[in-house]
Amino acid sequence: MHVGLEVLHSSSWDALVASLATWLSDDPPGVFETVNVVVSSRSVGRVLRQQLAQALPTAICAGVEFLTVQQWVQAAARTHGLAEDLTAWRSTRLQLAVAGALDELVTDPAHPVLAAHLGAEGSPARRMQLADRLSHLLRRYVEWAPDMVQGWLELDPDDDEQQPTDALGEPLPARLSWQPELVRRVVETLMIDPVDTWSHLASALEADTTGMRAGFFAVSEMATSHVRLVVGHGQTHDSPIWQVDGTAFDDWTAPLEVSRREVGPTGTPKPGVEVHGSHGPARQVEVLRDELCRRFEADATLEPRDVLVVCPDPQSWWPHLRTAFAPTPDDPRAHPGRSLRVQVGTGGEANRVVHLIHELLRLADDRATASLITELILLPPVAHRWRLTHRRDDVTALVAAAEVRWGLDERHRDLLGLGGVTQNTWLRGLDRLLAGLTMAPDSTALPITGVETVGASDLELVGTLSELVSRLRKFTHGSSSPATVAQWVARVRTVLDELVGPSFDDEWMVFEAHSVLTDMTEQLSTTAALLTRAEFARLFSTASRELTPRSAVGNGALQVVAVGELQHVAHRLVCLLGVSDPVAGGDPDLVALGEHVPQRRGLLAARLLAHARAAEDVLVVQQDRDAHTNAELAEATAVTSLVRDLGVDPVRVPGRPLHSHSEANFTSEPRRSFDTRGLDAAVARRQVEQGTPAAHVQRRRAAISLDAPYEPMEAGVADLHRFLTDPAKAFLQSAAAVRIFEPAHLKDELPLELGGLESWGVKDRLLRSLRGGLTPEQAATQEFQRESLPPKLIGRALLREPMKQVMGLWAAAEKDLVGDVVEHRIDLDLGALRLQDSISTRGGQVVAVVASKGIKQELLPWLQVLALAAMGVPARAAVHRMDRENWFDVPTRREIVAPPSDVALELLGVVAEAYQQGRSRLVPVPLEPALAYAGQLMGGGTPDMRQWELPSRDWDAPWKFLPPQWRLFYGDNAPAELFTDKRTHRDPASEQESAFGAWTKALYVPLLRGGL
Repeated sequence: MHVGLEVLHSSSWDALVASLATWLSDDPPGVFETVNVVVSSRSVGRVLRQQLAQALPTAICAGVEFLTVQQWVQAAARTHGLAEDLTAWRSTRLQLAVAGALDELVTDPAHPVLAAHLGAEGSPARRMQLADRLSHLLRRYVEWAPDMVQGWLELDPDDDEQQPTDALGEPLPARLSWQPELVRRVVETLMIDPVDTWSHLASALEADTTGMRAGFFAVSEMATSHVRLVVGHGQTHDSPIWQVDGTAFDDWTAPLEVSRREVGPTGTPKPGVEVHGSHGPARQVEVLRDELCRRFEADATLEPRDVLVVCPDPQSWWPHLRTAFAPTPDDPRAHPGRSLRVQVGTGGEANRVVHLIHELLRLADDRATASLITELILLPPVAHRWRLTHRRDDVTALVAAAEVRWGLDERHRDLLGLGGVTQNTWLRGLDRLLAGLTMAPDSTALPITGVETVGASDLELVGTLSELVSRLRKFTHGSSSPATVAQWVARVRTVLDELVGPSFDDEWMVFEAHSVLTDMTEQLSTTAALLTRAEFARLFSTASRELTPRSAVGNGALQVVAVGELQHVAHRLVCLLGVSDPVAGGDPDLVALGEHVPQRRGLLAARLLAHARAAEDVLVVQQDRDAHTNAELAEATAVTSLVRDLGVDPVRVPGRPLHSHSEANFTSEPRRSFDTRGLDAAVARRQVEQGTPAAHVQRRRAAISLDAPYEPMEAGVADLHRFLTDPAKAFLQSAAAVRIFEPAHLKDELPLELGGLESWGVKDRLLRSLRGGLTPEQAATQEFQRESLPPKLIGRALLREPMKQVMGLWAAAEKDLVGDVVEHRIDLDLGALRLQDSISTRGGQVVAVVASKGIKQELLPWLQVLALAAMGVPARAAVHRMDRENWFDVPTRREIVAPPSDVALELLGVVAEAYQQGRSRLVPVPLEPALAYAGQLMGGGTPDMRQWELPSRDWDAPWKFLPPQWRLFYGDNAPAELFTDKRTHRDPASEQESAFGAWTKALYVPLLRGGL
């Protein structure tokens, strides 16, 4: 009979808390004394402390330390001088010892399985990965089956007749026969017998009469070795064990000869259960949000602190939860669920400094892509030191402009099997940025071309990037040789000092990272083995895995926890979110340990049941429909088993709509959605179906009907050209201060081909180089130096066709470029607009040479010719551009003839009127469809409107691609929507009924007539 042990059991959490409070009140700790209460997790300890503060007569929970089982074991080991031996089997020392034993066993012909798995050479990375997994396995053996391990250690290695057995006494299968020998060799390496260590600790606890008292509260999962410590402690101390009745866990107290008594209700509680079926994770979170709002509305006494949300992996669900519950104080019609404060129970903020170390250690074996390095230097602890916190767009733009793809430098590329190719590395990109700061554009003084988009304002940022990448290169190349653990720790500390400078709120990340490094140094101080970078990275991963996030429960927020956290803790409502069945299978090397050792599937079921029975009501939100096809899915076995074990008849709400704006969310009884924005969308959708204009139509009509005040202004020909190129962009910028631009995108792959846009860019730059006076050979060399082409022979082959086209275009334009250059001053009064500019002519004509195709390339020369003609200068334009003939791009020369002076002045007046109105209202005349319609008007007869009914995504549609600014005002269905807005008095007089048609005829038909 274990004198000090007593099991107090109840099905009520509150009754157990009251019993614990009584135990502490009857014999409270002294001023300098501490009572240990062992709990299942730190979160449970935090909640329990708050509840005890309310239950104790003093209203203060003082002198009580809440420890997890592992923390209590470590504290006991420190007290009795066994901490170092016990820690050896829970630290990276064990992993190194296992790795060393594997090196020995892999060459033993008696263990062919290991030899086949690791290979003859024994890959270090694979060996360390296996050592990491086997370390967990050996710890599990020692804790859950110490007798089996003891039997393995007592085997005589020279006696072939002795057969190792598993925990059930059955002989080990041949494929696992190497494990006893592995354990023996690891014990010899560490010189520590783990079973003996646990035995000595149990004996020390049994003989200790001066240690602190300890109670064990609602701990449902207790390993065999831990139970023996509890028994040893109970021989000399008052050690009550509070247990929850009605669980599916194996009762670890059942074999103990202890007294037992009830301290509260013992019946099995049956909560109310409601099961909601939904689709993917994002939609499940929306359903959860609506159901929580419904319950808070129905019960004014229900508070967020009374609700617990349980999901399989809170970190993976957190982005969806944050999106759904993020507060929007500036939106009065926001979902009421956004007023709830949601908190991940274990304090889900990741340690970004530890993440940085992980990435640095694998940088040499990774490609160091543009995206990866950019994200590393923008990590808050790094960005804060280098003043990059709010400069993500600037950094991304510079890296993209430098054509960085992957690889730190040539040496790094060589390590990855691409030696001799320096193009698009970080070092080359930084060189191009620095060259862009110091050299004139298109300079050939250096064997690289500077980035044209950098200027003096970018000097500090370019310098910062250069210094950061230099320090990354220094660490990567300086850590290529194997080193001891102490040397590796010194290397990592140095690079942290060189890179990291966190804000005050993030300083804990640095302290925690250095703490891990210190622990590794202490644990492995006697290990003289030289480790490769991959081996140390694996050790650091193991050491940092044990970091315990700070508990954040009990702060009044809506708690989101992992399955098993806060199990048994009473809540009025427990929400099970996204519960699915565990992945089949387990560790293939696991030896049979018996039914008392928890397995993944059984453990999940037991934990879910513990959560459910601790609640008054259970809300289950699960996936019962495919998010893509809406096909019905089978219910998770875990949910089915839970309902069966609870013995309840749940309320099932299947088939929740796929979208938050589905009408069924608001028409069902009871109402299932509180999403006001979703309601707005549902109403808008119904209005569209009933003939009410869509949102983009309403926006367009409102933008077209805005007032256009008569305000004097000045502009140049280039301003008119930019407006006509995109009236919607000009309107948004001038009337609403909305700038439409395409952000920079990083590319992580070396270019191997040229797309349409890239090919146009190459040809345009070649033309500029030729116009700048370079020879074709120099222009080609300069293009290679820009590093936008594929490397080496691939790039040279791809450059041939663009160069051939450009040379043909340049040769055709050469005759027009030899005339005398004359500058003409333009000063025209066009009503509200005064046009002032300077236009150059060569040999009496405007000459334009462009690498693009299409008649829109003639728009600027046409405006220049009109301006000259209006000033009384007779001129024409020669436009050299590419055109499509028989599936090939060929050089084309087009002439634009100037109309008479009065006609030119009238046409410019129409352009000026459009420009002036477009500053305040939308002029509905997008360039590409306007040119297409003008071509149909020029053909005579009635335009074929069937073409305009084709969807915009159709290749033959007149408006193939809708830019984002035009999508605000037009739908994707068909370009025919351009003709729906009728011409008004503010549009040009025309027989065309639509505003688009009137503006097209006034602006672009004369352009087509002027071209020869």
